[in-house]
Amino acid sequence: MQKISISDGINLGYINETKFKTNFFKVCFCIDLEREYTTNLSLLSGVLMRASKNYPGISEINNRLDYLYDMNVSCGTYKRGERLFLSYECDFLKNEFLPDASENLLSEALGMFGELIFNPYLVDGGFDKKILDSEKTDLANSIKSLINYKNAYVKEKCIETLCEGEKFSISEQGSLEDIEKIDEKSLYDFYKWLVNSARIEIVFIGEADAEKLAEDFRKILCENTQRAPVEICDTFITGQTKKEVCHKTEKMEVNQGKLALGFKTGVSVTDEDCTAMSLFAEIFGGSPMSKLFMNVREKLSLCYYCRASLDSYKGIMLVLSGIQSKNKDKSFEAIMKELSDIQSGIVSKDEFEAAKLSLINSYKTLDDSPAALSAWYVSRAMCGSNLEVHEVVEKIQGTTLKEVVEVSKKVKLDTVYFLEGDDREEAAE
Repeated sequence: MQKISISDGINLGYINETKFKTNFFKVCFCIDLEREYTTNLSLLSGVLMRASKNYPGISEINNRLDYLYDMNVSCGTYKRGERLFLSYECDFLKNEFLPDASENLLSEALGMFGELIFNPYLVDGGFDKKILDSEKTDLANSIKSLINYKNAYVKEKCIETLCEGEKFSISEQGSLEDIEKIDEKSLYDFYKWLVNSARIEIVFIGEADAEKLAEDFRKILCENTQRAPVEICDTFITGQTKKEVCHKTEKMEVNQGKLALGFKTGVSVTDEDCTAMSLFAEIFGGSPMSKLFMNVREKLSLCYYCRASLDSYKGIMLVLSGIQSKNKDKSFEAIMKELSDIQSGIVSKDEFEAAKLSLINSYKTLDDSPAALSAWYVSRAMCGSNLEVHEVVEKIQGTTLKEVVEVSKKVKLDTVYFLEGDDREEAAE
């Protein structure tokens, strides 16, 4: 990837890619993860995509995108570690596939980015109240609906307890209490602060003149703003494990119990043993060949599903499983036994090689998705990592089982969150 510094706090990563018929770019505005930012950012991502000065409605925007050969644009928010992102993505045909060779869709795509992000539809010095009210309703409904998706709900509740007192416990969606505090003028003030103050990372995947592309982005990002980037936190690290494991149980009328185990790993993405930790998580519960799947699910039949997910940007790991509530203690003990086995070096050659192959394949598939590849590069760039995908693959290939066993000993159980159901008969979700 070619890296170009556009301005203070603005960087472009250019990846020359010829195998796709489309070009793709992602622009991320990055700020610290703070509660007062999350709700504003969620609302803003919706408001900006609903109208602009020259396209004052969603139908006008869609008509324009359809005219530009079904150009796709989207805007959303997410968190990585203790940082918050507003992400704009655009996917569009390369000029060589257009019927009129004189057309320049790259120029049009950049123009739409500038229009939608930097030329918002305003009414009396603020965003349109009707549009904002609609987004408020949608966001409130989305937050309230979390409880209907039990896997996501339990994951969120486990993280809240696991990272209590840390910024990572904050939901990137925002909060119901903060929605009504925001009006069209306060949101516009937040918007102006964001575009002037956020660190901006861009990834372009496709074919273009990289230097001209950088200059085009510079004009859009700098000439429409008064840039004064703020310092952002440097906390891509795990917090301290609780002195005693925290156990929480919530009862609900659900057919399937949900057991979530939260671990602190002591290892984040910038650490030398991050690759070994990723392999550990893969052996433990990251694939259908993992110990949790093969032993806890298949051999012991204690759960409908059981998997481990590692968050290297925060230094935590979650094990999520769907079980019969009566099997809670057995399931917990079985999961912890698999962890203990790895920490004791009880890992077969086949398990180790299968984990390597699975992890390497997951990295190789990044090349098939510009959106996934760009998200990976943005996240790595934001934590100061300059590794390319192929370099990470090489590190995986060179990691030994001894290194995996040693790093597994850093993994400490912190939180057990159990959603207790009534064990009615039901197929796995």
